[in-house]
Amino acid sequence: MAIFNRVGVAGTFAQFHKGHKKLLTLAFKLGETVVIALTDDKMTQNKEYSNKIPAYKIRKKNLIAYLKKNNLFQKTEIIRLENKYGTAITDPDQDAIVVSEETYLVAKKINSIRKSNDLDPLVIVSIPLICSKDNIPISSTRIRAGIVDSDGNILD
Repeated sequence: MAIFNRVGVAGTFAQFHKGHKKLLTLAFKLGETVVIALTDDKMTQNKEYSNKIPAYKIRKKNLIAYLKKNNLFQKTEIIRLENKYGTAITDPDQDAIVVSEETYLVAKKINSIRKSNDLDPLVIVSIPLICSKDNIPISSTRIRAGIVDSDGNILD
């Protein structure tokens, strides 16, 4: 049974990995509806190895396929993330956000902006990063660089 009405998560979800799965699994356990803010193409341009990041349309299609495969799509609202905060700073119905420890400070800033917008703060649920076999966190950047795969196995 869901604890929250609307839970937000955000990301590029380019090279889908174990950390993304953990983030989404928790969000869907906590929320009646999960709002996934998917980074648009303009926001990916300055990321490392940006030439290896699929276009928004492809990332959205892959995300929807994952959600449908896991019977989660019916509880999902996907929005285009065009800035750092998305609708989390303006949505009065959103009551929680799930982030990695890497983006915890962004969630704190979101709550600061929500306060100035006369909105209730979001409950922030932070998950630890998942490490690869070399004890360094799995990330899409490391996957794009060819260092690890989506399960955290070291590549040659």
